[in-house]
Amino acid sequence: KKNILTKTNEKGVSSIVKLTNFAQFMNSAGKSVLSKLFEYKTANTNEPVPFAEAKEMDDFKEPTLRNVDFPIQAVEEKRASKTSLTPANEAAVQYGTHLHRLLELVSFKKKDASFIKNEAERKKIEALFNNSIFDNLEGFHEFHEYRYLDYKNDLEGSIDLLLVKEGEKAMIIDYKTKSLDDEAYERQLGLYKEHIEKVFGLKTETYLLSISDNVLKVVE
Repeated sequence: KKNILTKTNEKGVSSIVKLTNFAQFMNSAGKSVLSKLFEYKTANTNEPVPFAEAKEMDDFKEPTLRNVDFPIQAVEEKRASKTSLTPANEAAVQYGTHLHRLLELVSFKKKDASFIKNEAERKKIEALFNNSIFDNLEGFHEFHEYRYLDYKNDLEGSIDLLLVKEGEKAMIIDYKTKSLDDEAYERQLGLYKEHIEKVFGLKTETYLLSISDNVLKVVE
């Protein structure tokens, strides 16, 4: 999971750092935090010395982890995608996530879903290949789960499928497990489109694709 570390420097200025693993936390934290986490016995004195006071890595002999409680505060991330405010059916969510992951692995240019062992799921994915927007993708670059940061709107976006043909156009396809009738989806695609047109400088088409019903909806 992604964690957020808020750092405040000696001038009281705060910054937010996004971390995905422990190594990134250690690198980002710096000596001030490490000195709270660890103390070391040195080769010369054999006495515990805080991390921040050690001059060379060679001085470290026996690291000891201190018992320190850090205050934790949840930081909300703003995303371009819709945020559900009501509890969802867990089984339906898991199934939708599973189908999304399958679509991350297929190529709409090659139209090959033979690796999917479950016959019903394979046929469902293969049916999507027949949509007309996938008929001629020669020259298109295919990006799955295209992630970006939108500094203008202070948002993080993740596009299910982005197809880009240099000098011609881009197509954004957003997968939905079933229903496409939600104004939030159109707002979401509008933000995606704004960002892609700015970055690639191309006319961009946007679509909603229902995986279960194999329905493609053009979003203007």
